[in-house]
Amino acid sequence: MSDLRVLFLSDWFSNPYKTLLIKNLNHRDVYVEEHRVNRFFLLKALQIHGLNVIHFHVIPVPLVWENGIAQTIKFILFASQILVLRSLGIKIVWTIHEWDNKLSSKKVNYNSLYGKLFGDCFDALITHCETSQKSLITTLGHGSIHKSFVIYHGNFMDWYENEVSLPTSREILGIPNESTVFLLFGSIYRYKGVLDAIEAFKRLQDDDTYLLIVGKSSCSELEEDIRENIQGLEKIRFVSERIEDDDVQVYMNASNCVLVPYKVFTTSGVAILAMSFGKACIAPKMGFFDDVLDDSGAFFYDPDDADALGKAMQVVVDCKATLEGMGEHNLSLAKQWNWDYVAKETLDVYQS
Repeated sequence: MSDLRVLFLSDWFSNPYKTLLIKNLNHRDVYVEEHRVNRFFLLKALQIHGLNVIHFHVIPVPLVWENGIAQTIKFILFASQILVLRSLGIKIVWTIHEWDNKLSSKKVNYNSLYGKLFGDCFDALITHCETSQKSLITTLGHGSIHKSFVIYHGNFMDWYENEVSLPTSREILGIPNESTVFLLFGSIYRYKGVLDAIEAFKRLQDDDTYLLIVGKSSCSELEEDIRENIQGLEKIRFVSERIEDDDVQVYMNASNCVLVPYKVFTTSGVAILAMSFGKACIAPKMGFFDDVLDDSGAFFYDPDDADALGKAMQVVVDCKATLEGMGEHNLSLAKQWNWDYVAKETLDVYQS
């Protein structure tokens, strides 16, 4: 396992993405160490004998320019460490899981000079869809074209259990088998459109529907807003907690359709998770969703139309008989993005 030695740097560790990628890179004789990213990553890199690649999953430089002096200092610190590492023959790779600032809804706003200098820090850039790749090239300059690669987000079929049937899941949750169930799953943030989904659900012309909002919110104000908006509505269930891996299948298999009504996004692990469980999706017709989903497995809506999400949800209710087939289509797409594929493509990037 000594052919290539790679250092993963990020600030998130609960998501199975990196665990699955590391496991499958190991199968290809790539040794990976994983550490938390910080502004002084050079020291950690120099401690690893024979290091070949640093693979950033998060970078210690803000993507939104707000304070020119502070941004410049952070960039100089970052670039100077990169210069030292590249002089030692270490390749620098960045997978762009997030491009815009989701929490503030601010867009990347580098000017052309800074974008080019920033892009020059990397030997390879990985995105999870073609739209993100195009956005990246627009910001970092056409010099980044030759070193940008698209590797689709791997599926979760080998990570989560999937043995509980729909009837059993519904029995556990106390939901009738005949009902139509929408699921909004994962960590809860405003940018994920949770309040919009609640309002859209309220307007549905069907009494036999449920909305499950399942995931932990780190914002007490948002949680209060959700509870206020669903007060007295027994068909909307809010499970405000982190769901254990073994219980993910209960919520996924109890649902007919998974909602991803995000307003700001680069990638969506939840969409890939839904596809891995063979679920139809509702998503805005743009970006990552438009690249990985299609009309055979998703109900798209115009994100600029305030009523479009509700209309898409109503179509789901009216076309419930088609949902199973749409889910099977999504599952067949997700199967292509297995982790052997992701590891192979990633190794090809390392060796390019």
